[in-house]
Amino acid sequence: MQTTDITMNLPNLLTILRIFLVPFFAFFLLRGEVLEGLIVFTGASLTDGLDGYIARAYNRKTRLGALLDPLADKILLLTAYLLLAFLKALPFWLSAVVVIRDLIILTGITCIYIVHGNIDFSPSLLGKATTVVQLATVFLTLLRNFVPLLVPLSPALFIFTAVITIISCIHYVILGVRMGRPTPDPVEDER
Repeated sequence: MQTTDITMNLPNLLTILRIFLVPFFAFFLLRGEVLEGLIVFTGASLTDGLDGYIARAYNRKTRLGALLDPLADKILLLTAYLLLAFLKALPFWLSAVVVIRDLIILTGITCIYIVHGNIDFSPSLLGKATTVVQLATVFLTLLRNFVPLLVPLSPALFIFTAVITIISCIHYVILGVRMGRPTPDPVEDER
């Protein structure tokens, strides 16, 4: 499917809505209103899948959406992980793993952009799976306030999330190194 030049469409509006919901999510959690925070987070998370589905199914992909969607994911997830670590609902080390991964990826993208100019850096399947796992971890962490049976599962969930996050980081570093290599000049190779 090709990318269209239309900048504002339903998928992009859903992505903007996800960004708009982040302060409300943070507000509710900081006030100790976990149910309201869970509802807002769930709504924001659902827009992530919905905007991507609509963009692909109805050929509504745009350059703006390609930039905004991962940005919206990062804003939502980093806010959630940092805030939940601050509130001691998630272990600090897990939040550090999530934040460090994103800093490494952002640094790599920036370096490649500086060296090569405009790059196409679409999320990989592993990157998308990592986002889903990270979203699910936040959701289940909030939900365990209402479903105590989830509490004993938390340590295993945290370890799984950290492992997939680290594997995803290594995967993106390898992709970045490949993208960062200079392409051989065919004229030079013929000499």
